[in-house]
Amino acid sequence: MAQQQMQAQPPPGAVPPGMRPGTMPPPPPTQLPPQTAALLDSLPFNPVAYAYKDAPPRPAGAPPALPIITCKEHGEVVCPRCGVNFNDINQLGLVMSLISPGMVPPPPNVQFPNTAESIKGVRDKGNEQFKTGNYSHAAQLYTQSMVMSLNRPPWEQISFVKDEISSAMLNRSVAASKMGAWTAAYADAETCIKLNPRNPKAHFRYAASLAIGSGMGRLDEALAALETGLVFEPENAELKNTMRAIQEQLKAEKAAQDPSTAQETIDEPSTDAVSST
Repeated sequence: MAQQQMQAQPPPGAVPPGMRPGTMPPPPPTQLPPQTAALLDSLPFNPVAYAYKDAPPRPAGAPPALPIITCKEHGEVVCPRCGVNFNDINQLGLVMSLISPGMVPPPPNVQFPNTAESIKGVRDKGNEQFKTGNYSHAAQLYTQSMVMSLNRPPWEQISFVKDEISSAMLNRSVAASKMGAWTAAYADAETCIKLNPRNPKAHFRYAASLAIGSGMGRLDEALAALETGLVFEPENAELKNTMRAIQEQLKAEKAAQDPSTAQETIDEPSTDAVSST
């Protein structure tokens, strides 16, 4: 086996497939710092209709011309009638093509459907493994989908990444709880809340890890998490039932300390909710 691996490695100085001698592959895209990405996402965005147009021929020996962006109605780079000026973005595209060929960004706020479908496909495979009881493999697939989301091009909106990671991490929290890894389930649920505080499922998973997680038993905090989840989805039956169960459990614990208080039996909160979104 080791001999086969050594034979499979290219000799030193070999040219990778598809590359011309003397050339180097483009460097991977650089991820924006989270603070910078959040700032860019907070800026107001007004969609503008645009069209592509062949650029004028360039002198001999100059880099190849890129298509330029113009207004859709009149085909002009600077159009007072449409109120647009695409000079800056055309210049940016030219500069980036010289710095990193093949990595010219598309117009702002564009999402690639193929990338989104690939990420969702991996997450769906994780859901399939979860349904068969293979929780470890499911967790690995959820992690893989998150890595794919983090490797999206830096010019895409950070909201795409946040939604994808939040969905996969929520499912991984459920898988971790099924394996008894309550600390991991707790950490994933807490991160989901930070990514999307309005997600009632994230608050439910957080409460479940606090209430029934091995060695935790933090019922008061779990109750507070459920109350927060009900703020965003007041009619959520799962949140209501779990809250009622925890309240009864708290009563039972008090009754154990005070024999004069009646005790009631409660059911364990559900831990099977896996999101398919």
